Amino acid sequence: MRTEKWQMYIDTLQGHPSVCKSNHTIESMRFITELIPPKDFPRMLDVGCGEGLETKVLKDLGYNVIGITRGLVNVEYAQEHYPEVKVLEMDMHDLLFPISSFDALFLNHTFEHLYASFIAMLEMNSVLRMGGRVWIAMPEFKEVDDPMIGEVNRISHHHPNMLCWNLLQQLFEATGFTVLYKREIEGNPYFDNPYLLEKDNRNIHSDVKTALEKRKEVFG
Repeated sequence: MRTEKWQMYIDTLQGHPSVCKSNHTIESMRFITELIPPKDFPRMLDVGCGEGLETKVLKDLGYNVIGITRGLVNVEYAQEHYPEVKVLEMDMHDLLFPISSFDALFLNHTFEHLYASFIAMLEMNSVLRMGGRVWIAMPEFKEVDDPMIGEVNRISHHHPNMLCWNLLQQLFEATGFTVLYKREIEGNPYFDNPYLLEKDNRNIHSDVKTALEKRKEVFG
């Protein structure tokens, strides 16, 4: 019953019945190869890849990449327009990959859509190898009384996970990641409020370690 209830919420709130359209290019995304070099981090998971264009660009940049998205309409679009890449319909809170399947994860305007960020970060920890890297870009948190806040910075069913920098850093560290840096990428306004993380698992709580070990034991 719990699984059915969770699936009901995900299907209702994240159904995405329309095709996600983006305008990524090799030029706009080339910066990622300096932060996560393909030769050192070849296996990449593109979490929340929309209609698949972003995944194709990552492939063209040299990664052995798989994309996951919500909504079969996006998967079908990717299969038709970008048949050279693999795009799967998958809930980012429940990554159906074995332990240490990837060297890197790429989340571009995906993190703010999480409903259970701590669990999702543990899932990402599980499918990422030790020393693997995670790129996360999201809308920047703003205080409620900020006149420039805009709808994108408000908590809603579409963006339920909006945290300030201090809380984000605590979340990343508590789930086994070191924040390598947080800084803007010049000339790339779409990739805003970026974070680069590295999996190390050095300072995680014993309960979190137990959960990760249990995940490996039960789900592989």
